[in-house]
Amino acid sequence: MCSNSESLKLVDLRTGGCEIYAGHSDIVITLDRIQLDDPSRGYVLSGAKDMEIRLWSYDDSRPKFKKLKCIAVFKGHN
Repeated sequence: MCSNSESLKLVDLRTGGCEIYAGHSDIVITLDRIQLDDPSRGYVLSGAKDMEIRLWSYDDSRPKFKKLKCIAVFKGHN
């Protein structure tokens, strides 16, 4: 989920647990998930006022606070 900050919040709807991920240097304004055939894996795209789009890999089997990993940064988007 997006928040009024530079962070991404990953919320587990089953438990209500929340993980916070840093990466952007300005407010995150958009977020989208790319679902793979396996629901425990996929990708997340985030866009922020820092004019960057970040591509994150998501893997539910990773330990807490390592489920999201930034794998690419696309600069210069407005």
